[in-house]
Amino acid sequence: MSRRGELREARRAVPGGERDRAAGRVADHVRDSELIAAGDVVGLYLADDGELDTTPLLDVVTIAGASVALPVVQAGTAMTFRTWTPGSGLTEGRYGIPVPVAGEVVPPFALDVVVVPCVAFDRLGHRLGRGAGYYDRAFAARRRVGPPPLLVGVGFDCQLVGHLAAADHDVDLDVVVTPTALRWAASEPPGAGQYA
Repeated sequence: MSRRGELREARRAVPGGERDRAAGRVADHVRDSELIAAGDVVGLYLADDGELDTTPLLDVVTIAGASVALPVVQAGTAMTFRTWTPGSGLTEGRYGIPVPVAGEVVPPFALDVVVVPCVAFDRLGHRLGRGAGYYDRAFAARRRVGPPPLLVGVGFDCQLVGHLAAADHDVDLDVVVTPTALRWAASEPPGAGQYA
């Protein structure tokens, strides 16, 4: 089994009660960090394949007065986002992942914050995804211009690994959040650090 496969299995193996507590703690860290502000448009994924449940994060976004946009993979290899209000219609998109039935299309760089799904990540913000490269292509210009949007990787503690090799086309995360802590990645902004 590949390293990606092993890490996906580890993510899926997190027990139910621990999964719920982890999702709540991650949401608490994001809320306490004030990364999300009123009026922001937040790209948020809906959990699939053992990913960290983003329902508590959805509550944080809503309470902060921000709006939500979900990723939509279009024909070919492009990914964009579409606004979505909790409780409004979803349909099965590519790979069986739910996407909004309706909603305004939001280009990736019109987002303020993006919560990025990860198979694994390291403290430098290097990320291992599922391997299709949708997020890397959508945010490729970040390698030249930086944020916004702010890219926030979330996951279980078992997904935080010592080191991931980064390819030239990979787009790094700005922040990594596990149940244990919120950490600014590679280059910390002034005054930033670890939130416990």
